[in-house]
Amino acid sequence: STSEISRNIKINRDELFEILNKNKFIIRKNNRWKLTELGIRNGGKYQKNSKNEQWIVWQSNTNFKNIISKNMFMIDVVISS
Repeated sequence: STSEISRNIKINRDELFEILNKNKFIIRKNNRWKLTELGIRNGGKYQKNSKNEQWIVWQSNTNFKNIISKNMFMIDVVISS
């Protein structure tokens, strides 16, 4: 899940969701995160449990560190300016 990935790469969960949103991997719709076509092409899919609750999961080869590195640099530049 996105939350598990955020723990593994030591970034705040909400911050990771915002970065994925900014990069058009996910969008916020009806108060839920939804995958975009770009997100699906980059390894995102939905998983459901027995209660029919749904969340986003990612293939292990999705390059989150590259996505985050670019965004953290951009955030740092804005803050430093």
